[in-house]
Amino acid sequence: MYLGQVSCQLVAMALTLMDDALWKKHQKERACSKRKDWRTLVTLYGEVKIRRRLVQLENGENDYPVDKIMGFIK
Repeated sequence: MYLGQVSCQLVAMALTLMDDALWKKHQKERACSKRKDWRTLVTLYGEVKIRRRLVQLENGENDYPVDKIMGFIK
């Protein structure tokens, strides 16, 4: 039980760091951050709750870069 909780926390921290790194990349491409939303991922170890950034790209499209890069389904 404890190992599962720790694993979920580590995954959440890694995805948060990935979101921040992707945001820096998108800032250079003139994207703007609209907000941060919560998402819950169900894994074998338990639920992983993450906050990820909704980005409006220069062409006007909205995107969650972490979801896209990780292949998360809407």
